[in-house]
Amino acid sequence: MDNGTQYVVGVDTGGSFTDVLVIDRNGNTTIGKAETTPGDLGTGVLNAVTNAAEKLSLSLEGLLEQSSALVQGTTIGTNILINRNGVMTGMITTKGF
Repeated sequence: MDNGTQYVVGVDTGGSFTDVLVIDRNGNTTIGKAETTPGDLGTGVLNAVTNAAEKLSLSLEGLLEQSSALVQGTTIGTNILINRNGVMTGMITTKGF
């Protein structure tokens, strides 16, 4: 981490919940959580990061200003494959592709 930063933020957007893990420069962790918001996943991300920020007695903006990185991942696609509840999909290619 740079001298002016305190945190690294990791986000996982899942099918039901969006989870956040904040790690400070000493290795301490803080967890945030919010419901995933289908159709507007960004809202769920902001809500979960805000939840973690509040646990650190910070605003959303304060946490992000003091963070060197925010990493976003998702398990939505993995969950769809495992549960086999996604939409029917087909693939058309040319011969030899």
